[in-house]
Amino acid sequence: MHCSGLILTLDPDASLRAATVARLARWPGLTLGERTERRIAAALEAEHASAALDALEALRATPGVVHVDVVFAEVSAPCAAEQFP
Repeated sequence: MHCSGLILTLDPDASLRAATVARLARWPGLTLGERTERRIAAALEAEHASAALDALEALRATPGVVHVDVVFAEVSAPCAAEQFP
């Protein structure tokens, strides 16, 4: 399991920010935390590294998300698909 702590910077437009927060609230594996006007803390959980990277890229491409900072990353246990011989 991979867990990342994120800071998402949102668009300056208030209506776009509201739509973006609503979309992020339904995002699988993403838990939203405290929010200031344009920034929101979030935790992202994924089963394996490639899923975490894919989710980060998708978040970066989400309309209304201006920037994604990864401020924390943890791997609690490697998945079988990630173990090397």
